[in-house]
Amino acid sequence: MDHYIASLVAKHAIYQYTALLMFVCIITLIVIIIKKVHKINLLRAEIDNLHIVTASLPEDPNSGFIYYDIIKKKIFYSAAMRNIMKIVNDKNLDSIDLLKSFLKPESFNIVEGFFNNLIIDMTFPMNLENSIVETIDNKKFWITYQPTAKNNNHGFVLWFFIADQLIVSLNDYKDRASSYNKELESILMLLNNINIPIWLRDENHKIRYYNQGYKKLSDAKEKSDFSYMLAQDAKENNIEMSENMNFNISGERKIYEIRELAMSNNNLSIGYGLDATKIEQLKNEIKQHNRALSDFISSSSNAMALFSSDMKLQMWNFSYVKMWDLDEKFMESNPTYPEVLDVLRQKRKLPDHINFADFKRSRINLFKSLTTIHNEFMYLSEGKTIRLIITPHALGGLLFACEDMTDKLVLERSYNTLIAVQDATLNTMHEAVCVIGSNGKLKLHNVVFAKLWKLSNEYLESKPHSNDILKRTEDQFLHAQDFQNFKAAFLGIYEKRSMITQRFEMKSGTIVERYISSLPDGSILVSDLDVTDSALVERSLREKNEALLATDKIKTTFLSNISYHLRSPLTSILGFSEMLYNGILGDLTTEQKEYLNYIKSSSEDLKMLIDDIIELAVLDSGEVKLERSEIELSSLLKNTILSIQGKELSANIKFEFANKNKVIFYADEFRLKQAIYNIGMLILSLSPQNSVINVTIKQMETYIDIIFITNIRMSDNQFMALFDRFNLNLSDSGNEKLKTMNLNVVKKIIEMHDGQISVNKHSPQFELSIKFYNKL
Repeated sequence: MDHYIASLVAKHAIYQYTALLMFVCIITLIVIIIKKVHKINLLRAEIDNLHIVTASLPEDPNSGFIYYDIIKKKIFYSAAMRNIMKIVNDKNLDSIDLLKSFLKPESFNIVEGFFNNLIIDMTFPMNLENSIVETIDNKKFWITYQPTAKNNNHGFVLWFFIADQLIVSLNDYKDRASSYNKELESILMLLNNINIPIWLRDENHKIRYYNQGYKKLSDAKEKSDFSYMLAQDAKENNIEMSENMNFNISGERKIYEIRELAMSNNNLSIGYGLDATKIEQLKNEIKQHNRALSDFISSSSNAMALFSSDMKLQMWNFSYVKMWDLDEKFMESNPTYPEVLDVLRQKRKLPDHINFADFKRSRINLFKSLTTIHNEFMYLSEGKTIRLIITPHALGGLLFACEDMTDKLVLERSYNTLIAVQDATLNTMHEAVCVIGSNGKLKLHNVVFAKLWKLSNEYLESKPHSNDILKRTEDQFLHAQDFQNFKAAFLGIYEKRSMITQRFEMKSGTIVERYISSLPDGSILVSDLDVTDSALVERSLREKNEALLATDKIKTTFLSNISYHLRSPLTSILGFSEMLYNGILGDLTTEQKEYLNYIKSSSEDLKMLIDDIIELAVLDSGEVKLERSEIELSSLLKNTILSIQGKELSANIKFEFANKNKVIFYADEFRLKQAIYNIGMLILSLSPQNSVINVTIKQMETYIDIIFITNIRMSDNQFMALFDRFNLNLSDSGNEKLKTMNLNVVKKIIEMHDGQISVNKHSPQFELSIKFYNKL
């Protein structure tokens, strides 16, 4: 997301830079146009002045004129003109034909055409103005005419001026004017062809010039001069004014930034428009991405917070508040990052630093210097490990992402330990073992596997694909069919998902017993055992037997330690505490006796726990065998209940035994009586005062059921949980009777008699059932 936003910002910057560059070019072109037009006007003024000055010159040897009287229709040659033409006599001085011997034919035709048009049509030919004629002796004259001359309104004067220097100046002016006109035309063509609307206003804000781009915008608006008011504001305030306007050009919606600029050196103003459609689209996209980023941060399970370039908080999620124990009202006030650091320091949520000011400055400097992703781990004083990822945001500022890595690191350490133990275990095995992952690549192997198949550790550490391993080991099979069978079985294990056993012989003479099985994660376990020598099999069995013996020895040693090393000091603790309590070594205070009671009670609880562990261990070992005999269950149950009833007279709780029929059962009388006694004591201790406990025996076809019915202060699930091994509820219950009951042993004894303890959840009262499926 950050790369995409960065590209949008880059595009936006390019558009802004391009618009600025085009604006500079436009202003430059318009200034050039104005200068060129000004020069052309000056040139034209110079030419006009030249005409006026020339017309007002008095006759001199270098100039002359021919006067034509319109009313009299007479032609008159001035004296200077006769001298120029070298006319000796005064004959035919009223004829235009005198010029034939003076001018070249083409020049005479120009002058004759002028007089013919004047005399016949009474019109002045416009193309005669400022014409150049050439004499027979190659002299050049500049001719021009005036409707009146010599203060006479009934004729016109045709002036002839020797034009050697004047022609040079005039031609130079014409060439310069032509060059300026061509340059002006090129500039105007350029302005018409660029895709930017441009227009020029006069001092009255009326448009004097516009290009084709402006015409497109003007045609798209009902009001042709759409920026008239903007131009007025720019002129009044003497600053550049801009406004975004919408245009519908050929059915497509466009947004243009219209700008008006008043020029300070004259009364003109320049207007132009920049296509801001894509810029607006980019702005909208950036807004959408900001909303998407806000949604992402809000929905993320990781703690995240975004600070702007001025270090103010812009976005955050609830995970960030929860992780750092911050107040939501404080976060809604958009605090700065230094303020957040100060609050975290007050709450002792940051690692301890010798110089917090330096740490704070280094964090603040990240807003100016950080250009890549910053990743670090923070070890907090409360024992947490936080992974902090700081990412520069494309629009400025920093995005802080925090992840609590405490549990993950613990799991990672456990996983690494497990892998290390796994590798060590694999390398101590006699079998060649490898595990192929679900992607077909080698995951695990041991040293025996590499040695058996003559594969280097470097090759196996590269995690090769199973197909490559098959190719490398194919030539080691003695029979090609064995390899094909193995390959088919290896590929088929994915479908069968059951263990496959094979035996084959290698070219080295080794006979291998191979086991292929699938693992729960989709991997495949391949185990190769060298069974060439039966001694290997015997050694394998011996090692397994030794392992069992070692296990049994450890268990025996454990029981001995509990029996001796725990019981012996515990007996001493109980004895000495009893002596102290009885005052043998001196009188005790009430508080000291209370503490001794705690020691005595805790020691007795520990002794009971040790006895339970020893008895359970003995029962679990299978060494204790039940001394079964035929017993009458009703009598045993009744006698056991009477012994319980006698010990709890103060509780006002009665047992009612409803069964009078004899029930013969084949069991260990001592163990069974021990179990029923403890269950009766348990129910009695949980029953309220003045309650009745009903006890019955049901003899069914396949089982015998002993049922206790009463009301107890405990749910069914809580009651059954008391029979779990080393249940802490016994010691936390506050009931001293429960602490003396080894209920785990009771459950084990009943299970050894093929029995089962359960609670009838559908009964309106508490109903405990003990079913024995092994009857006589």
